[in-house]
Amino acid sequence: MEKTKVFVVILFLVSVNGFSQKIKFSLSYDIISIGKVKYIKLLCIIPRDIENTQKVTQITYSIQPKRVFVKKGYSYAEFLILNPEVITQINIDVSMKLYQKDFSYVRKSKFRTKETILGF
Repeated sequence: MEKTKVFVVILFLVSVNGFSQKIKFSLSYDIISIGKVKYIKLLCIIPRDIENTQKVTQITYSIQPKRVFVKKGYSYAEFLILNPEVITQINIDVSMKLYQKDFSYVRKSKFRTKETILGF
């Protein structure tokens, strides 16, 4: 079995605007193929809309994913690269809007448990 190395670089650019923040970041995957490789399959978690918390405004891919899907509440992009080069790079650029939240109601909750607090 061949070894594959994946490096992830995330860059956040944040600008504050009222009660929300616009952010842009990039995910970069450098895949190094050693020996003859027929294909590479890469599954990446990608951001999704969360009501009253965040809104994904744009996602662009340097290589189009085979599919984008949601499973158990998480969004994924699946890439299939046939006959890859020695070094294959996949870039995912994301633009989002984050909304300000006030979590003071968590402190006041009489149902405070470790599990419910971790949910926030």
